[in-house]
Amino acid sequence: MPGPHFRSVILKLTSFCNLNCSYCYMFNLADRSFERMPRNMSADTAVTTLRRLAAHARFHGEAKIGLVLHGGEPTLWPIENFRQLFQAVREVRSSGLGVEVSLQTNGLLIKRQLTELLADNDVTLGISLDGPEAYNDRFRVTHSGSGSYGRVLSNVGKVLDWGLDRGKCGFLCVINPGISPGAFLGWADGLPLDNLSVLWPIEFSWSKPPWGTTDEAEYARRPVYGQWMAAAFEQWWGKFVDRLHVRIFIDTIARMMGSRDHSDSIGNDSIDMFVVNCDGSIEYSDYLRAQVDGGADSGYKVRDTDLDDLRNDRVFRTLLSLREHLPEFCSGCPHVDVCGGGFLPGRSDSSGFCVARRSVLCHDQAFYFEAVRRMVSPYIQALRSYNQAEPSQAGIASAAP
Repeated sequence: MPGPHFRSVILKLTSFCNLNCSYCYMFNLADRSFERMPRNMSADTAVTTLRRLAAHARFHGEAKIGLVLHGGEPTLWPIENFRQLFQAVREVRSSGLGVEVSLQTNGLLIKRQLTELLADNDVTLGISLDGPEAYNDRFRVTHSGSGSYGRVLSNVGKVLDWGLDRGKCGFLCVINPGISPGAFLGWADGLPLDNLSVLWPIEFSWSKPPWGTTDEAEYARRPVYGQWMAAAFEQWWGKFVDRLHVRIFIDTIARMMGSRDHSDSIGNDSIDMFVVNCDGSIEYSDYLRAQVDGGADSGYKVRDTDLDDLRNDRVFRTLLSLREHLPEFCSGCPHVDVCGGGFLPGRSDSSGFCVARRSVLCHDQAFYFEAVRRMVSPYIQALRSYNQAEPSQAGIASAAP
């Protein structure tokens, strides 16, 4: 059956974690699904999911699929389970289908045995860290309340010593307006890795807007997160562009230049993934669990469900073709092609996700996109002019020092 289809899956390998981050959408917001889950996904469930997605991808002519290992904290999954899953990954790859595997960790406990498995199986590693130690340790704490920063950085050094390619590793940081953009990027520039993802906050919704009880119109003039992102981009563009690979900044520029690639918060053309929890239940995007207990539940099981049939589910059908469901408010917006209706969690409230609603972070994102466009447009226009030049002119230009 032609049409939008799934390209990746998030596997919730564990339903427990060795950190207790205050903003965590798995454990400390509305959803309590983890209380209804076994502690670990079985290796058989993980392998079954991989094979089902691989068959689905082959049917739809895909050259590769994505496998995201998540939790809870996935490094707490039994090592033998990892071995069985990676054996299945190698089998799928040997059949000619690409499998991009990533593991998202808090970095608190990464053992050598697992690190070597990740390196041997070409797995990328994402490590959560929210800025300099004093800021990170306000939110990312152990269950006893102690900070995690020092142990995480120590472990990053170890995994690099144990052979994991530094180009396959990066940090994920949630925006914290309490850190000045300059201080944040200066800190990031001193990290042992130069790949960085900066994330919009997930906790805001139309039930909890970023302007709180103040006036929305006043907030729109000075949106806290949008101002921070715009200032951070300006700092990066002026000082760090050749030293730090900041994914959201690069994705934004690429989209403005005409790229059709999309990520969690750029483009929003399609959410072409599904989640499988520890018991084998299929779930919608994690973004839908933040505001409602069970908000990500779909009612399907991976063992019993053909992924082509899953596309007929109302929510999955909408997520797979998200660009076809732009909020009416977005019509005519100069940023609509980059934004696509906005960061998905912000299109929710306590009753759930509403595709017809713009994101509650609309003011922030518009402020950021406008700032980027203002700074990079002259360069984009120059590149377009260069590409449209006569061959002789282009040859002269390319030979210029």
